[in-house]
Amino acid sequence: MTAPSAIHQENFRRILTRNISLPLGVGAFSAAVFVGLIFYLLSALGGVEQAERAISSANQIAKLGADMEASMSGYLVTGEEPLLQPFEIGKPRIAAETATLAGLVRDNQDQVSRLRRIAALQAQWNEFAQAIVDLRRKDLDYQAPVRSAGGKSLTDEIRREFAEFISIE
Repeated sequence: MTAPSAIHQENFRRILTRNISLPLGVGAFSAAVFVGLIFYLLSALGGVEQAERAISSANQIAKLGADMEASMSGYLVTGEEPLLQPFEIGKPRIAAETATLAGLVRDNQDQVSRLRRIAALQAQWNEFAQAIVDLRRKDLDYQAPVRSAGGKSLTDEIRREFAEFISIE
C-alpha cells in the first residue's frame, strides 16, 4: 500500500505545483508588466506636464511683449507717461521669464537656441522702442522710425519664433 500512496502523493504534489506555480508565475509577470506600464504612463504624464508649462510660459512671455508694444503705442499717441508702466515693467520680466523657460526646456537644445534668438530679438526691439520713446519725450520726430516698420519686423519675427516654439512643444 505504500507504493500506490507514494505515487498518488507525488502526482498530487506535481499537479498542485503546476496548478499553483503556473498561475502564480503568470500573475507575477502580469503584475510586473502592469507596474512597468504605470511607470511609463507616469513618465509620459510628466513630459506632458512639462510641455504644458513650457507652452503656458511661452504664451505669457508673448503676452508681455504684446503689452509692451501696446503700452509704447499708447504713449506715442497720447504722450501720457503712466501708459509706459507696462513697457517699463515688461522689459526685465520678459528677460527673466525667458531665462526661466530656457531652464525648463534645457534638455532640448533646439528650443533653447530658439529662446536665445527670441531674447536677442526682444533686446533689439527694446532698444528700438526705447529710442522712439526717448524721441517722443524730447518732442522730436518719432514718427519716421515708426513708419520704417523696423519695430514691426522685429515683433513679427518674435511672434514667428514663439509660434514655432509652441508648435514643437
